[in-house]
Amino acid sequence: MQHDAREPIPEGGEVARLAARDLSNRRIAETLVIAEKTAGLRPARCLTRASRGVVSGWVERRDMRERRTDMYVTRNESEVTLGRPVEYESTIDELAGLNQQMPGYIGATLLQSYGNPTRYTHIGRWTDREAARAAVRSEQFSAFARSALASGLFRPVRLPEAYESVFEVDNTAVPDSASTCEVLVDWTLKNAMVAPAFEAFAHDVADLMKQSSVGFVSSRLRRFLGNDTRYLTIAIVTDQAAARSRLLTPEVQRFLETHPFTDFATAAPFAETYYVVRRYAGAGATAAQSAATAAR
Repeated sequence: MQHDAREPIPEGGEVARLAARDLSNRRIAETLVIAEKTAGLRPARCLTRASRGVVSGWVERRDMRERRTDMYVTRNESEVTLGRPVEYESTIDELAGLNQQMPGYIGATLLQSYGNPTRYTHIGRWTDREAARAAVRSEQFSAFARSALASGLFRPVRLPEAYESVFEVDNTAVPDSASTCEVLVDWTLKNAMVAPAFEAFAHDVADLMKQSSVGFVSSRLRRFLGNDTRYLTIAIVTDQAAARSRLLTPEVQRFLETHPFTDFATAAPFAETYYVVRRYAGAGATAAQSAATAAR
């Protein structure tokens, strides 16, 4: 049912209020209001439909030249023993070599924290959960894990986490290989009610950075698979200077002034800047890129 843009949006809570800020987001608000009023549907089910379907469809209709890929993303953080970073990095090279033999492996990035140099983050990308699960249950990985854990090279400082890809907005003129820096930003939303509006907000910020921020390479939004209130944004930039300036352009500043983070979260998101140690590519990367190109 089409809604006349001149008519006020029906009252439907905080998401409707947030989404009404521009005409594009009105469709999100309308759908949530209708879903909330549908007999027998719980809010959680309504919101899952909105966040997976309505927002994705809205983003796909926008001509953002973005790359959309169904992807299973893993995140592991470790503290490396003092004086042994080279050994640790060689161990991750070995892990990448194993993964490159596994079906569904797209690639990975090994990051080293600028602020805490002994802390490393490994971001893995797979075509789906089944591919990643099969890899870690293989005999080769089991043997590798036993040896690595017994080596004393590192200790985990965060439970392994899994995410799904929401979107990727890329600067096609600059390849990932030109980047030496990434910024990981952890978001915890107020509740699942604001998730669709947050995803739209994150996409708008990514597009503005692409248009106005020097050194922008890519912005990626990942949704935590444990619940719909946690997100990870990954800003891929050319260097530390680009990381510091990415949100300081007049265009981005104006947008953030009118769309404060308090619309979505009670606490400020936590951001940390990392040095890119390695980028790894797997056979699944070609298939994922082909699927993304076909979806444009």
